[in-house]
Amino acid sequence: MNCAGCKESVNDSNSIKCTSDVCDKDFCMLCTNVSSLSVTRRKLWKCPDCSAVHRRGGDNSLTPARPGPDNVTARKKSDSTESEMNQLSAAQKSGRDNSLTTARPGSENVTVRKKSESTESEVHQLTEQLRQLTKEFSSVKTKLDDLTESLSFTNEKMNEIMHKLAANEERLKYLEKRDVVVENLQVTVLQLKNELKAQAQVNLRNEIEIVGIPENSSENLHHTVLVAAKKMGVELEDRDLDWVSRVGPRRPPVTVTLPEDGARMPRPVVVRLLRRSKRDQFLKATKSRSILTTN
Repeated sequence: MNCAGCKESVNDSNSIKCTSDVCDKDFCMLCTNVSSLSVTRRKLWKCPDCSAVHRRGGDNSLTPARPGPDNVTARKKSDSTESEMNQLSAAQKSGRDNSLTTARPGSENVTVRKKSESTESEVHQLTEQLRQLTKEFSSVKTKLDDLTESLSFTNEKMNEIMHKLAANEERLKYLEKRDVVVENLQVTVLQLKNELKAQAQVNLRNEIEIVGIPENSSENLHHTVLVAAKKMGVELEDRDLDWVSRVGPRRPPVTVTLPEDGARMPRPVVVRLLRRSKRDQFLKATKSRSILTTN
């Protein structure tokens, strides 16, 4: 069976039936306030509709809202009179006059239940939203952890790159300084070469080249040059000589068996004199005596 107030299904243990003769409605304990009533009062309990008929002083069962049979008014008036007597008797015994109106209107109970259900639905929705937000926050936290790890790795790589850049800058500075040193050295070498060339040109002024002196492994060029100068009529001493040497690659020894050895010329002898005047005397003497022999 269903409760006449909230229309929910109830059983006999959790319901109470109206004691009016013309009413057969059942109500649940949630829609009534009969838990505090005694067993005697429960036997005399009437529903809110039947109690309202007595308070209005008449019956409205024949109105368009709720049609009914013709004899309902008489029965209800008799029941109302009998109910008044019972209520007065019970009021005198208990001293409370409001015990007969313990039921609450069904519409208020339905509204309260709907509000409760709406509140539960809202709480459920909020719970689901909180769970969803928790999942999203957890996902965001995971992404932030990954981002933090990536940033840490990137920071380490950036530090390595910065160290390498600093080392490269130091190397560039060192290379720039070395380039400057190399340029200075190249300029110095060029200057020295020029000086050597100039000095060689100066030295050439004091040098003479003698061709045709036979070459052997045990020769004494200083002595040979002094003898040649004496035969040419030039007074030349050992102190006038700076150095004497043969120039050019060394040639194989001359043999009698090979005919081409007779046409092979010995390497020339270069003599550097300390004074230019001796060189001029030597050259002047060669003009008067162009051919000399070793004999």
